[in-house]
Amino acid sequence: MMKIIVTGCTGFIGGNLLEYLKDRYCIVGVTRHLGNLKSTEQIRYEESDYSIDSLKNIFKEADAVIHLASQKVGKQEEEGVKAYIESFYILENVITAADMCGIRNVINISSRCVYGNYTETGFSELDATHPINKYGVMKVCGENLSEYYNRTRGMRIKNLRLSQVVGYPMKDKYMFSTFLDRVVKNEPLDILGQGIGKRDYIYIKDVCRAIECAVQKCERFGIYNIGSGVGISNKDIAEKMVEIFESKSKINVIKTSPKDSSKIILNVEKAEKELGFVCQYHMENILFDIKNRKRGD
Repeated sequence: MMKIIVTGCTGFIGGNLLEYLKDRYCIVGVTRHLGNLKSTEQIRYEESDYSIDSLKNIFKEADAVIHLASQKVGKQEEEGVKAYIESFYILENVITAADMCGIRNVINISSRCVYGNYTETGFSELDATHPINKYGVMKVCGENLSEYYNRTRGMRIKNLRLSQVVGYPMKDKYMFSTFLDRVVKNEPLDILGQGIGKRDYIYIKDVCRAIECAVQKCERFGIYNIGSGVGISNKDIAEKMVEIFESKSKINVIKTSPKDSSKIILNVEKAEKELGFVCQYHMENILFDIKNRKRGD
């Protein structure tokens, strides 16, 4: 059975990924603090300070590493790139430890934030990067570091540029999670930017599938867009939520807010061709699936 290391295993993506993979692989989840985590027959948990020495011991005899441990975008943007620099060092340690253990197959999570705010046709992996924030700047640095190791050490590192990830339950305060919470409570939904801007969203279940596809394609390396390839506005999402959840929430478009003319959509042809990944969920069936999951809570 293939042995896979998953760093940052206690985050939203990490927790869902472990559940998704555990029946088909030997999984080792790596985290800074074990807390109440208990290893099982399916998942072994390891605590690490993410130093090279610590990681080397954990990576022994593994076939692949999925690197999820990273500082998320948020209020730390005000602190500058220093808020993200540790994540860059950790990525270097992960790659170095993998190389020392003979592991070539490494999957690193990047972001749509490396692109700009507008595209007519969908951002391609060949497009120049124009990060929209400092988080995106550091993701570009991580991609460049990965490409360096691919070129000089024969690594097979795949950087997956994820579009906006959504799912349930999420602890973030972004628009999707906020709307979802308010719709269930029949509270009003305020649409900023006049509801014009469009984003590419990907469901957590598709994210897990995409990562597994990347693991399976062990000889592939480089950068891959992972998204739906479809743009949808905040206003359209709000309307679909109200309809699907049969909510009494009222939608208020704040016309005095600055116009949002951004359009962030990913071209996903490369991932389909080289990784065999195609999204199974789009916004309507994402919301139906979340509705069914909430019923089971």
